[in-house]
Amino acid sequence: ANRNAKKGEKRRVQDIHSYCTRLFVCSQVVRRRSRCEKRMARGNKRDVDRQRAANRNAKKGQSAKDKDGLTKDQRMKRDADALQAKIAAKKAAKEAAEAKK
Repeated sequence: ANRNAKKGEKRRVQDIHSYCTRLFVCSQVVRRRSRCEKRMARGNKRDVDRQRAANRNAKKGQSAKDKDGLTKDQRMKRDADALQAKIAAKKAAKEAAEAKK
């Protein structure tokens, strides 16, 4: 009986030792992860900021061709027509104002 008690006690000591060892190892892993995550937070922020800046610059740098899908000649013709229509509208408004006088 005494022998079995010693075995049981020895087993409990081994269990406690393995538990403490696992707990220590896990705490070291968690500690390392938290350090790494702290370091990576800045690196991740830099990557996110670079991506945002690239998106902003892409929007700014879009050419007119990308926006409307027209060729240069088509854009020039469209703009000339719009300008002529604007001039005609102003001329008509001016004539109407003079007619009222």
